[in-house]
Amino acid sequence: EDTVYEAMGAGRSTGLREQLAGQPAAQPAALDQILAQACTADVARRMIDRDLLVHADAAVSRGFADQPALAADLRETIARVHSALGMPNEAAAGFARVAEFRTRAFGEADPRTLAARRGQADALLSAGNVDAGAAIIARARPLSERLPLNDSTRVGLALAQTEALAARGDREGARQQLQALYNALIAAHGPR
Repeated sequence: EDTVYEAMGAGRSTGLREQLAGQPAAQPAALDQILAQACTADVARRMIDRDLLVHADAAVSRGFADQPALAADLRETIARVHSALGMPNEAAAGFARVAEFRTRAFGEADPRTLAARRGQADALLSAGNVDAGAAIIARARPLSERLPLNDSTRVGLALAQTEALAARGDREGARQQLQALYNALIAAHGPR
């Protein structure tokens, strides 16, 4: 994934250089100096966010105001894109917005709400906000116990909990929880 963003950023850099090609020599040299310090992958990520995702969210607000459940689904997709772009803070905010709507509309224990909470927790952990991620997990994980043992949201929340434990330095506790999850899944579904 990062290679794609680096290529996009490098393409943007090349385009800027081409625009300055006919300018006095000092301007392209100054641009090269600035670009040498810039992370072109981050430039590409920010461009996608600014030029596409912000507009997509605004379009969802305008176009689906009378269909809030569909709007939440679309916002969840935007949050996933933020996550895939390596923008965990934006992803966490998006998942939180979706989870809040779904909590009001369907209840806190609804699988759709729990899926959004899982996305929010994962994004918070990716952003290094372990305490906030752990708080989301502590509230959502017990509710996910009603889901099938191999449900991706239930398993994802369990994995996120082990990640939070490890991030807090409890690697042995994380290992034990992973082993218990593995054992329960093997017992219920066999090796695959």
